Amino acid sequence: MTAFSDAELEARRRAGAPSFWIRLTERAAGAWVEERAGGVVAAVLPGSPNRSVMNSTFYEDGAAMLAARDELERVYREAGVAAWTVWVLDGDEGTAAALAAAGHVLDANPAAMGGVLAEMDLEPRGGVEVVRSDDWAAIARLNAAAYSTPEEDWVAALGDQTDALGALYVVGATSDPECCAFISTHGGNAEVCFVATRAQARGRGYASELLRHALRVAMAEGCETTTLEATKLGQPVYERMGFRVLGELQMWEQRF
Repeated sequence: MTAFSDAELEARRRAGAPSFWIRLTERAAGAWVEERAGGVVAAVLPGSPNRSVMNSTFYEDGAAMLAARDELERVYREAGVAAWTVWVLDGDEGTAAALAAAGHVLDANPAAMGGVLAEMDLEPRGGVEVVRSDDWAAIARLNAAAYSTPEEDWVAALGDQTDALGALYVVGATSDPECCAFISTHGGNAEVCFVATRAQARGRGYASELLRHALRVAMAEGCETTTLEATKLGQPVYERMGFRVLGELQMWEQRF
């Protein structure tokens, strides 16, 4: 069994997240990707103008991010986007301070998390049926409901997607699921995205069982590791499964 350090897991997460957003954006109607030197990747989704997470910018080099910031702001403004965010890497205080000075506001600080699949608790508990789905519109509706955000913002990003991006799993009816998650694979890593559970269905273990199932499949298909970005609500669930905290990310949002 190959051991992976936290640094190696974080490197896989940092490679996988932009790759996923590029593929997601390229499949969304009227959306495109802006790429700049220094690993700067910006998703531009005018169909979801008010959801900054749908208009995310990633980087590898903070100086390159700051050099491109004004131009990216112009791109977002001209596209009619009202909010965009920069995912600031753990410990990059200089980039965070510069973004604050440029008018960005700290909107969220999710945890970067990762794990080695062979070392994680992925044994099924039973009692929950998990199935594959290709109904992205249903996933958009569920995420909107779970996070109390406008449905149209999610439909604009997810409604035109296909399972070519990876594997979509649900608990409950595929047209109206109780819980969902998406697995995007990149370089032997399974990136977990769009985990959502209806408010009335929380506390039943749906998300944990769904992810155990999905990650067992990913391991059988050759993945060695898994990563994700966790909310405060989701972090304890992931830790119990064997995910490790790799650092704290910061989402610096600018609204026009």
